[in-house]
Order: sequence, then C-alpha cells, then structure tokens
Amino acid sequence: MSHVYRERPEIPIPEDAYINHSDARVYLMDALTKKRTVIGVATSETTMHPNDMYRKLYPKLSGRV
Repeated sequence: MSHVYRERPEIPIPEDAYINHSDARVYLMDALTKKRTVIGVATSETTMHPNDMYRKLYPKLSGRV
C-alpha cells in the first residue's frame, strides 16, 4: 500500500467505498474485474486516513488532504 497520511486530519469515507473489517483498509471495487483499489485506512465506520491512491483518484477532494 502507498503512503498513508496519518499526520493529516481524518476525512469522510466516499459513499462508493467499502471497509475491510479484518485490516481496516478502505477500498473501491471495480464492477467488471472485481479488483480492489485501496484508498486508505478506516479510523471509524465513517472516517479514514487517505493514501496516495486517494489523492490520484479524487484530485478535487485532495486539496483537503
């Protein structure tokens, strides 16, 4: 997994993301290939610390990160 920005404030988890409850990874699922793209680490059911992939996928929201 890429760098996780734990030193930054927590942000809301996107509505289309899922949480892996065994290791707290937050990911997006590709509907066709069923591949997961990890975008951060969950800190609660509604917030997370983002990683570099989040910044690439959500550039407009990354200004807050």
